[in-house]
Amino acid sequence: MSVTYVDSSALIAITLDEPGASSLARHFNACARLVSSNLLEAELRSTFAREHVDFREHVLAAIDWILPDRPLTGELTSVPDAGYLRGASLWHLATALYISPHPGALTVATLDVRQASVATVLGFRVMGKPKTPDSLHCALSYPRNTAPGRRMARNARTSYTFVMGLRSAPEARRVSHAWPVASW
Repeated sequence: MSVTYVDSSALIAITLDEPGASSLARHFNACARLVSSNLLEAELRSTFAREHVDFREHVLAAIDWILPDRPLTGELTSVPDAGYLRGASLWHLATALYISPHPGALTVATLDVRQASVATVLGFRVMGKPKTPDSLHCALSYPRNTAPGRRMARNARTSYTFVMGLRSAPEARRVSHAWPVASW
């Protein structure tokens, strides 16, 4: 039985028809089960709103939600031992560890390079082609005269755009948002 944990970066790539999305969609269609934390819904809705794209409920229909019945303290402690992640990525990998204490039995679908790296260190199989660190250079450097608050806002938006491979809002509106694979 093939089970894949879906990160928002992978599902966003498919719904916005990003490069590499067709291979992810084929992989998803071949899986017996797709799972994720319900944080995925919040991340998707937020991205669609930011990109001025109408959200369609069917995007989430194939996902089985993982709703932990206990605090994930153990998992949240062990993930950072494999590498630094921001909060949402940390939560996704902690949830993946919760459902699969033996990480080699689970595939994590992500386009986030840092999350893919940490997932690999933890022993998960990784599906997707994360952006290379070289393609993220503009997300990591800003002029020194930028005010701290503004730099933080620019950094949050820019790193999200490059790490997750999203298009700018005008480009996103021109994209057809149908699933690229008919069986979805």
